[in-house]
Amino acid sequence: MPPNLLQALKKSEEQYRLLVENANEAIIIAQDGKHKYVNPMAVEIFGYSEKELLSKPITSFFHPDDSAMVADYHFKRLKGENVPQRYIFRLVTKSGLTRWVETNNVLSEWEGQPAVLVFLVDITERKQAEEILKESEERFRYIAEFSPLSISIISGEGKYEYLNPKFVEVFGYDIGDIPTGKRWFELAYPDTLYRRKAMDAWKSDFKEMDKNVILPRAFTTTCKDGSKKKIMIRPVLMDNGKFLVTYEDITVQKQAEEKLKFLSFNDSLTRLYNRAFFEEEIKRLDTKRQLPLSIILGDINGLKLVNDTFGHGEGDNFLRKMAGILEKTCRNEDIICRWGGDEFAILLPKTNEKTAWNICERIKDACALTAGSDPVPLTISLGTASKTETVQETALIIREAEDRMYRNKLTESKSASSDIISSLQRSLGEKTNETKEHASGFKSMQKKSAAP
Repeated sequence: MPPNLLQALKKSEEQYRLLVENANEAIIIAQDGKHKYVNPMAVEIFGYSEKELLSKPITSFFHPDDSAMVADYHFKRLKGENVPQRYIFRLVTKSGLTRWVETNNVLSEWEGQPAVLVFLVDITERKQAEEILKESEERFRYIAEFSPLSISIISGEGKYEYLNPKFVEVFGYDIGDIPTGKRWFELAYPDTLYRRKAMDAWKSDFKEMDKNVILPRAFTTTCKDGSKKKIMIRPVLMDNGKFLVTYEDITVQKQAEEKLKFLSFNDSLTRLYNRAFFEEEIKRLDTKRQLPLSIILGDINGLKLVNDTFGHGEGDNFLRKMAGILEKTCRNEDIICRWGGDEFAILLPKTNEKTAWNICERIKDACALTAGSDPVPLTISLGTASKTETVQETALIIREAEDRMYRNKLTESKSASSDIISSLQRSLGEKTNETKEHASGFKSMQKKSAAP
Protein backbone atom coordinates (compact mmCIF):
# COMPACT_ATOMS: atom_id res chain seq x y z
CA MET A 1 0.00 0.00 0.00
CA PRO A 2 1.50 3.37 -0.98
CA PRO A 3 2.70 5.39 2.04
CA ASN A 4 0.42 8.32 1.27
CA LEU A 5 -2.64 6.05 1.11
CA LEU A 6 -1.65 4.27 4.34
CA GLN A 7 -1.17 7.60 6.06
CA ALA A 8 -4.55 8.84 4.83
CA LEU A 9 -6.22 5.66 6.03
CA LYS A 10 -4.67 5.95 9.48
CA LYS A 11 -5.76 9.59 9.65
CA SER A 12 -9.29 8.61 8.60
CA GLU A 13 -9.42 5.85 11.21
CA GLU A 14 -8.19 8.28 13.88
CA GLN A 15 -10.88 10.80 12.95
CA TYR A 16 -13.50 8.04 13.02
CA ARG A 17 -12.27 6.91 16.44
CA LEU A 18 -12.43 10.45 17.79
CA LEU A 19 -15.92 10.88 16.40
CA VAL A 20 -17.17 7.67 17.99
CA GLU A 21 -15.41 8.22 21.28
CA ASN A 22 -16.83 11.72 21.67
CA ALA A 23 -20.32 11.13 20.26
CA ASN A 24 -23.36 12.43 22.18
CA GLU A 25 -25.13 9.13 21.65
CA ALA A 26 -24.22 5.62 22.71
CA ILE A 27 -22.61 3.61 19.87
CA ILE A 28 -22.56 -0.14 20.36
CA ILE A 29 -21.70 -3.15 18.26
CA ALA A 30 -23.71 -6.21 19.33
CA GLN A 31 -23.23 -9.70 18.07
CA ASP A 32 -24.84 -13.00 19.11
CA GLY A 33 -26.46 -11.46 22.18
CA LYS A 34 -23.32 -9.75 23.51
CA HIS A 35 -21.72 -6.33 23.28
CA LYS A 36 -18.53 -6.34 21.22
CA TYR A 37 -17.86 -2.61 21.46
CA VAL A 38 -19.27 0.27 23.53
CA ASN A 39 -18.24 3.92 23.39
CA PRO A 40 -17.90 6.20 26.47
CA MET A 41 -21.45 7.52 26.12
CA ALA A 42 -22.78 3.94 26.35
CA VAL A 43 -20.86 3.54 29.61
CA GLU A 44 -22.41 6.77 30.89
CA ILE A 45 -25.96 5.85 29.94
CA PHE A 46 -25.86 2.26 31.26
CA GLY A 47 -23.87 3.13 34.37
CA TYR A 48 -21.75 0.01 34.00
CA SER A 49 -18.04 -0.09 33.19
CA GLU A 50 -16.89 -0.98 29.70
CA LYS A 51 -15.64 -4.35 31.00
CA GLU A 52 -19.03 -5.13 32.58
CA LEU A 53 -20.91 -4.18 29.42
CA LEU A 54 -18.69 -6.45 27.30
CA SER A 55 -18.78 -9.41 29.68
CA LYS A 56 -22.51 -9.92 30.17
CA PRO A 57 -25.33 -10.79 27.76
CA ILE A 58 -27.17 -7.75 26.42
CA THR A 59 -30.38 -8.88 28.10
CA SER A 60 -28.72 -8.38 31.50
CA PHE A 61 -29.10 -4.62 31.09
CA PHE A 62 -32.68 -4.39 29.83
CA HIS A 63 -35.88 -3.83 31.78
CA PRO A 64 -37.59 -7.21 32.42
CA ASP A 65 -40.68 -6.08 30.51
CA ASP A 66 -38.64 -5.14 27.42
CA SER A 67 -35.81 -7.72 27.49
CA ALA A 68 -37.51 -10.39 25.37
CA MET A 69 -38.56 -7.90 22.68
CA VAL A 70 -35.06 -6.40 22.28
CA ALA A 71 -33.42 -9.84 22.18
CA ASP A 72 -35.93 -11.06 19.61
CA TYR A 73 -35.30 -8.04 17.35
CA HIS A 74 -31.51 -8.52 17.75
CA PHE A 75 -31.37 -12.16 16.67
CA LYS A 76 -33.89 -11.73 13.86
CA ARG A 77 -31.91 -8.81 12.48
CA LEU A 78 -28.74 -10.94 12.48
CA LYS A 79 -30.62 -13.48 10.40
CA GLY A 80 -31.65 -10.78 7.93
CA GLU A 81 -35.34 -10.81 8.92
CA ASN A 82 -37.43 -7.67 8.65
CA VAL A 83 -37.75 -6.06 12.10
CA PRO A 84 -38.17 -2.43 13.18
CA GLN A 85 -35.02 -0.39 12.75
CA ARG A 86 -36.07 2.26 15.28
CA TYR A 87 -37.88 1.59 18.52
CA ILE A 88 -38.00 2.59 22.18
CA PHE A 89 -37.28 0.41 25.20
CA ARG A 90 -36.14 0.63 28.81
CA LEU A 91 -32.81 -0.33 30.33
CA VAL A 92 -31.87 -0.58 33.98
CA THR A 93 -28.66 1.12 35.15
CA LYS A 94 -26.22 -0.36 37.63
CA SER A 95 -27.72 1.85 40.35
CA GLY A 96 -31.17 0.43 39.60
CA LEU A 97 -32.60 3.44 37.74
CA THR A 98 -34.84 2.86 34.76
CA ARG A 99 -33.96 4.86 31.66
CA TRP A 100 -35.90 5.19 28.45
CA VAL A 101 -33.78 4.95 25.30
CA GLU A 102 -34.48 5.25 21.61
CA THR A 103 -32.41 2.99 19.38
CA ASN A 104 -31.53 2.96 15.69
CA ASN A 105 -30.15 -0.39 14.50
CA VAL A 106 -28.18 -1.18 11.33
CA LEU A 107 -27.05 -4.65 10.21
CA SER A 108 -23.26 -4.62 9.85
CA GLU A 109 -20.22 -6.91 10.32
CA TRP A 110 -17.75 -7.56 13.12
CA GLU A 111 -14.68 -9.67 12.46
CA GLY A 112 -16.28 -11.06 9.33
CA GLN A 113 -19.56 -12.09 11.00
CA PRO A 114 -23.00 -10.42 11.03
CA ALA A 115 -23.33 -7.84 13.78
CA VAL A 116 -25.65 -4.98 14.68
CA LEU A 117 -24.43 -1.40 14.82
CA VAL A 118 -26.55 0.27 17.49
CA PHE A 119 -27.04 4.02 17.97
CA LEU A 120 -28.79 4.71 21.28
CA VAL A 121 -30.08 7.99 22.77
CA ASP A 122 -31.27 8.57 26.33
CA ILE A 123 -34.84 9.98 26.08
CA THR A 124 -35.77 9.61 29.76
CA GLU A 125 -36.48 13.32 30.25
CA ARG A 126 -38.55 13.42 27.09
CA LYS A 127 -40.59 10.40 28.21
CA GLN A 128 -41.09 11.93 31.64
CA ALA A 129 -42.30 15.13 30.00
CA GLU A 130 -44.63 13.08 27.81
CA GLU A 131 -45.95 11.24 30.83
CA ILE A 132 -46.52 14.50 32.66
CA LEU A 133 -48.29 15.86 29.59
CA LYS A 134 -50.32 12.69 29.28
CA GLU A 135 -51.30 12.92 32.94
CA SER A 136 -52.12 16.58 32.50
CA GLU A 137 -54.23 15.84 29.43
CA GLU A 138 -55.95 12.99 31.23
CA ARG A 139 -56.61 15.26 34.21
CA PHE A 140 -57.96 17.97 31.91
CA ARG A 141 -60.12 15.43 30.09
CA TYR A 142 -61.55 14.23 33.40
CA ILE A 143 -62.19 17.77 34.62
CA ALA A 144 -63.66 18.83 31.28
CA GLU A 145 -65.89 15.78 30.94
CA PHE A 146 -67.42 16.31 34.38
CA SER A 147 -67.23 20.10 34.52
CA PRO A 148 -70.42 21.98 35.51
CA LEU A 149 -69.41 24.57 32.87
CA SER A 150 -69.63 24.15 29.13
CA ILE A 151 -66.16 23.99 27.55
CA SER A 152 -64.87 24.20 24.00
CA ILE A 153 -61.39 24.21 22.49
CA ILE A 154 -61.01 26.23 19.29
CA SER A 155 -57.97 26.17 17.03
CA GLY A 156 -56.23 29.36 15.97
CA GLU A 157 -57.95 28.95 12.59
CA GLY A 158 -61.40 28.92 14.21
CA LYS A 159 -62.07 25.18 14.06
CA TYR A 160 -63.97 23.65 16.99
CA GLU A 161 -61.81 20.73 18.14
CA TYR A 162 -63.56 19.76 21.37
CA LEU A 163 -66.92 20.20 23.10
CA ASN A 164 -67.50 18.72 26.54
CA PRO A 165 -70.75 16.93 27.47
CA LYS A 166 -72.04 19.98 29.39
CA PHE A 167 -71.76 22.10 26.24
CA VAL A 168 -73.97 19.66 24.33
CA GLU A 169 -76.39 19.50 27.27
CA VAL A 170 -76.74 23.29 27.61
CA PHE A 171 -76.82 24.30 23.94
CA GLY A 172 -77.91 21.10 22.17
CA TYR A 173 -75.22 21.51 19.49
CA ASP A 174 -72.58 18.82 19.00
CA ILE A 175 -69.30 19.01 17.10
CA GLY A 176 -71.08 18.07 13.87
CA ASP A 177 -73.41 21.06 14.18
CA ILE A 178 -70.67 23.63 14.75
CA PRO A 179 -67.42 22.51 13.07
CA THR A 180 -66.26 26.13 12.86
CA GLY A 181 -66.64 29.39 14.73
CA LYS A 182 -68.46 30.85 11.73
CA ARG A 183 -71.16 28.19 11.98
CA TRP A 184 -71.43 28.70 15.76
CA PHE A 185 -72.13 32.40 15.31
CA GLU A 186 -74.76 31.70 12.64
CA LEU A 187 -76.64 29.30 14.89
CA ALA A 188 -76.09 30.91 18.30
CA TYR A 189 -76.86 34.46 17.12
CA PRO A 190 -79.41 34.20 14.27
CA ASP A 191 -80.21 37.92 14.35
CA THR A 192 -77.79 39.54 11.89
CA LEU A 193 -77.24 42.75 13.85
CA TYR A 194 -76.74 40.97 17.17
CA ARG A 195 -74.42 38.47 15.50
CA ARG A 196 -72.28 41.28 14.15
CA LYS A 197 -72.13 42.83 17.62
CA ALA A 198 -71.05 39.50 19.16
CA MET A 199 -68.46 38.80 16.45
CA ASP A 200 -66.96 42.28 16.74
CA ALA A 201 -66.64 41.82 20.51
CA TRP A 202 -64.94 38.42 20.10
CA LYS A 203 -62.53 39.70 17.46
CA SER A 204 -61.65 42.73 19.56
CA ASP A 205 -61.00 40.56 22.63
CA PHE A 206 -58.90 38.02 20.75
CA LYS A 207 -56.69 40.74 19.27
CA GLU A 208 -55.97 42.17 22.71
CA MET A 209 -55.77 38.82 24.48
CA ASP A 210 -52.53 37.68 26.06
CA LYS A 211 -51.84 34.17 27.27
CA ASN A 212 -53.78 33.15 30.36
CA VAL A 213 -55.78 36.41 30.36
CA ILE A 214 -59.54 35.91 30.65
CA LEU A 215 -61.95 38.41 29.10
CA PRO A 216 -65.55 37.61 30.15
CA ARG A 217 -68.51 38.65 28.01
CA ALA A 218 -72.24 37.97 28.36
CA PHE A 219 -74.36 37.18 25.29
CA THR A 220 -77.93 36.05 24.72
CA THR A 221 -77.43 32.74 22.94
CA THR A 222 -79.94 30.73 20.90
CA CYS A 223 -79.86 27.00 21.60
CA LYS A 224 -80.60 24.20 19.15
CA ASP A 225 -84.19 23.86 20.44
CA GLY A 226 -84.79 27.59 19.86
CA SER A 227 -84.64 28.61 23.51
CA LYS A 228 -82.56 31.61 24.50
CA LYS A 229 -80.11 31.68 27.38
CA LYS A 230 -77.91 34.34 28.90
CA ILE A 231 -74.37 32.98 28.71
CA MET A 232 -71.18 34.32 30.28
CA ILE A 233 -68.34 33.44 27.90
CA ARG A 234 -64.72 33.40 29.10
CA PRO A 235 -62.07 32.72 26.41
CA VAL A 236 -58.40 32.25 27.27
CA LEU A 237 -55.44 31.90 24.90
CA MET A 238 -53.39 28.79 25.67
CA ASP A 239 -49.65 28.29 25.15
CA ASN A 240 -50.30 26.22 22.02
CA GLY A 241 -52.14 29.08 20.31
CA LYS A 242 -55.57 27.50 20.77
CA PHE A 243 -58.47 29.02 22.69
CA LEU A 244 -60.05 27.40 25.72
CA VAL A 245 -63.55 28.83 26.16
CA THR A 246 -65.90 28.28 29.09
CA TYR A 247 -69.60 29.05 28.89
CA GLU A 248 -71.60 29.70 32.07
CA ASP A 249 -75.38 29.67 31.92
CA ILE A 250 -76.37 32.75 33.95
CA THR A 251 -79.99 32.87 32.75
CA VAL A 252 -81.49 32.26 36.21
CA GLN A 253 -79.01 34.64 37.81
CA LYS A 254 -79.83 37.38 35.30
CA GLN A 255 -83.55 36.83 35.78
CA ALA A 256 -83.08 37.17 39.53
CA GLU A 257 -81.01 40.32 39.03
CA GLU A 258 -83.64 41.78 36.71
CA LYS A 259 -86.36 40.93 39.22
CA LEU A 260 -84.37 42.50 42.02
CA LYS A 261 -83.71 45.56 39.89
CA PHE A 262 -87.42 45.74 39.00
CA LEU A 263 -88.42 45.48 42.65
CA SER A 264 -85.93 48.16 43.67
CA PHE A 265 -87.21 50.64 41.08
CA ASN A 266 -90.87 49.62 40.67
CA ASP A 267 -93.95 49.82 42.82
CA SER A 268 -95.19 46.28 43.47
CA LEU A 269 -98.86 47.33 43.55
CA THR A 270 -99.21 49.45 40.41
CA ARG A 271 -96.13 48.11 38.53
CA LEU A 272 -95.20 51.73 37.86
CA TYR A 273 -91.76 53.08 38.71
CA ASN A 274 -91.29 54.07 42.33
CA ARG A 275 -89.93 57.20 43.97
CA ALA A 276 -86.35 55.87 44.06
CA PHE A 277 -86.43 55.49 40.28
CA PHE A 278 -87.97 58.95 39.91
CA GLU A 279 -85.09 60.48 41.87
CA GLU A 280 -82.50 58.63 39.77
CA GLU A 281 -84.17 59.60 36.50
CA ILE A 282 -84.53 63.25 37.34
CA LYS A 283 -80.75 63.35 37.92
CA ARG A 284 -80.19 61.70 34.54
CA LEU A 285 -82.59 64.02 32.73
CA ASP A 286 -81.31 67.17 34.41
CA THR A 287 -79.34 68.29 31.35
CA LYS A 288 -79.65 71.15 28.88
CA ARG A 289 -80.51 68.68 26.12
CA GLN A 290 -83.68 67.57 27.96
CA LEU A 291 -85.04 71.09 28.56
CA PRO A 292 -87.74 72.10 29.01
CA LEU A 293 -88.22 69.38 31.62
CA SER A 294 -91.74 69.27 33.03
CA ILE A 295 -93.03 67.51 36.12
CA ILE A 296 -96.62 66.55 36.92
CA LEU A 297 -97.59 65.61 40.46
CA GLY A 298 -100.99 64.11 41.22
CA ASP A 299 -102.94 63.21 44.35
CA ILE A 300 -105.77 60.72 43.87
CA ASN A 301 -109.03 61.81 45.50
CA GLY A 302 -111.10 59.75 47.93
CA LEU A 303 -108.68 56.87 48.56
CA LYS A 304 -109.21 57.01 52.34
CA LEU A 305 -113.00 56.90 51.89
CA VAL A 306 -112.70 53.87 49.64
CA ASN A 307 -110.37 52.12 52.10
CA ASP A 308 -112.64 52.91 55.06
CA THR A 309 -115.80 51.85 53.25
CA PHE A 310 -114.81 48.92 51.08
CA GLY A 311 -111.49 47.87 52.58
CA HIS A 312 -107.91 48.22 51.45
CA GLY A 313 -108.32 45.59 48.73
CA GLU A 314 -110.72 47.88 46.88
CA GLY A 315 -108.42 50.80 47.64
CA ASP A 316 -105.58 48.92 45.91
CA ASN A 317 -107.80 48.39 42.87
CA PHE A 318 -108.54 52.12 42.93
CA LEU A 319 -104.79 52.85 42.72
CA ARG A 320 -104.24 50.29 39.97
CA LYS A 321 -107.03 51.80 37.88
CA MET A 322 -105.48 55.23 38.20
CA ALA A 323 -102.09 53.82 37.20
CA GLY A 324 -103.71 52.34 34.09
CA ILE A 325 -105.25 55.70 33.15
CA LEU A 326 -101.90 57.45 33.52
CA GLU A 327 -100.17 54.87 31.31
CA LYS A 328 -102.83 55.25 28.60
CA THR A 329 -102.90 59.04 28.57
CA CYS A 330 -99.18 59.76 28.83
CA ARG A 331 -96.69 59.44 26.01
CA ASN A 332 -94.16 56.62 25.57
CA GLU A 333 -91.25 58.87 26.53
CA ASP A 334 -92.94 60.06 29.72
CA ILE A 335 -91.83 58.44 32.98
CA ILE A 336 -94.71 57.62 35.32
CA CYS A 337 -94.00 56.88 38.99
CA ARG A 338 -95.97 56.18 42.11
CA TRP A 339 -94.68 58.96 44.35
CA GLY A 340 -96.02 57.29 47.48
CA GLY A 341 -99.37 56.57 49.14
CA ASP A 342 -102.04 58.16 46.93
CA GLU A 343 -99.62 60.39 44.97
CA PHE A 344 -98.17 59.99 41.51
CA ALA A 345 -95.36 61.81 39.67
CA ILE A 346 -94.68 62.09 35.93
CA LEU A 347 -91.43 63.24 34.28
CA LEU A 348 -91.85 64.79 30.84
CA PRO A 349 -88.50 65.44 29.09
CA LYS A 350 -88.37 68.05 26.32
CA THR A 351 -91.90 69.18 27.23
CA ASN A 352 -93.02 72.76 27.90
CA GLU A 353 -95.53 73.70 30.58
CA LYS A 354 -98.41 74.21 28.15
CA THR A 355 -98.05 70.68 26.82
CA ALA A 356 -97.78 69.37 30.38
CA TRP A 357 -101.11 71.08 31.28
CA ASN A 358 -102.67 69.55 28.17
CA ILE A 359 -101.60 66.11 29.39
CA CYS A 360 -103.14 66.93 32.77
CA GLU A 361 -106.44 67.68 31.00
CA ARG A 362 -106.21 64.38 29.11
CA ILE A 363 -105.78 62.55 32.42
CA LYS A 364 -108.84 64.29 33.90
CA ASP A 365 -110.91 63.54 30.79
CA ALA A 366 -109.91 59.88 30.95
CA CYS A 367 -110.95 59.77 34.62
CA ALA A 368 -114.32 61.31 33.75
CA LEU A 369 -114.97 58.56 31.22
CA THR A 370 -114.88 55.99 34.03
CA ALA A 371 -117.84 57.63 35.79
CA GLY A 372 -120.73 55.21 36.20
CA SER A 373 -118.63 52.12 35.55
CA ASP A 374 -117.31 52.02 39.11
CA PRO A 375 -119.08 52.57 42.42
CA VAL A 376 -116.66 55.41 43.22
CA PRO A 377 -115.67 58.08 40.67
CA LEU A 378 -111.97 58.16 39.85
CA THR A 379 -110.50 61.68 40.12
CA ILE A 380 -107.07 63.13 40.73
CA SER A 381 -105.79 66.60 41.59
CA LEU A 382 -102.81 67.60 39.43
CA GLY A 383 -100.13 70.24 39.42
CA THR A 384 -97.28 70.85 37.01
CA ALA A 385 -94.16 72.97 36.66
CA SER A 386 -91.33 73.18 34.11
CA LYS A 387 -87.60 73.70 34.24
CA THR A 388 -86.55 75.88 31.33
CA GLU A 389 -83.05 77.02 32.40
CA THR A 390 -80.13 74.92 33.58
CA VAL A 391 -79.60 77.24 36.56
CA GLN A 392 -83.01 76.33 37.99
CA GLU A 393 -82.95 73.77 40.78
CA THR A 394 -85.07 70.68 40.12
CA ALA A 395 -86.03 70.51 43.80
CA LEU A 396 -87.71 73.92 43.46
CA ILE A 397 -89.53 72.79 40.30
CA ILE A 398 -90.85 69.77 42.18
CA ARG A 399 -91.93 72.01 45.04
CA GLU A 400 -93.73 74.32 42.62
CA ALA A 401 -95.60 71.44 41.00
CA GLU A 402 -96.50 70.10 44.44
CA ASP A 403 -97.82 73.50 45.59
CA ARG A 404 -99.98 73.79 42.48
CA MET A 405 -101.29 70.28 43.02
CA TYR A 406 -102.32 71.04 46.61
CA ARG A 407 -103.93 74.35 45.56
CA ASN A 408 -105.93 72.49 42.94
CA LYS A 409 -106.83 69.84 45.49
CA LEU A 410 -108.21 72.48 47.86
CA THR A 411 -110.27 73.89 45.02
CA GLU A 412 -111.48 70.49 43.83
CA SER A 413 -111.73 68.63 47.13
CA LYS A 414 -115.22 69.77 48.12
CA SER A 415 -116.71 68.83 44.78
CA ALA A 416 -114.71 65.60 44.59
CA SER A 417 -115.65 64.56 48.12
CA SER A 418 -119.32 65.30 47.45
CA ASP A 419 -119.29 63.22 44.28
CA ILE A 420 -117.51 60.35 46.02
CA ILE A 421 -119.85 60.39 49.01
CA SER A 422 -122.91 60.50 46.74
CA SER A 423 -121.59 57.53 44.82
CA LEU A 424 -120.89 55.66 48.01
CA GLN A 425 -124.42 56.39 49.24
CA ARG A 426 -125.92 55.05 46.04
CA SER A 427 -123.66 52.03 46.05
CA LEU A 428 -124.37 51.15 49.64
CA GLY A 429 -128.06 51.90 49.22
CA GLU A 430 -128.28 49.21 46.59
CA LYS A 431 -126.40 46.63 48.71
CA THR A 432 -127.59 47.15 52.28
CA ASN A 433 -130.62 47.94 54.37
CA GLU A 434 -128.56 50.31 56.49
CA THR A 435 -128.55 53.08 53.88
CA LYS A 436 -129.86 55.78 56.18
CA GLU A 437 -127.33 55.08 58.90
CA HIS A 438 -124.44 55.15 56.42
CA ALA A 439 -125.82 58.23 54.69
CA SER A 440 -125.97 60.03 57.99
CA GLY A 441 -122.40 59.12 58.65
CA PHE A 442 -121.33 60.28 55.19
CA LYS A 443 -123.12 63.59 55.61
CA SER A 444 -121.15 64.10 58.81
CA MET A 445 -117.94 63.28 56.95
CA GLN A 446 -118.96 65.66 54.17
CA LYS A 447 -119.46 68.50 56.65
CA LYS A 448 -116.07 67.87 58.17
CA SER A 449 -114.36 67.78 54.78
CA ALA A 450 -116.07 71.03 53.77
CA ALA A 451 -115.08 72.78 57.00
CA PRO A 452 -112.19 75.26 56.73
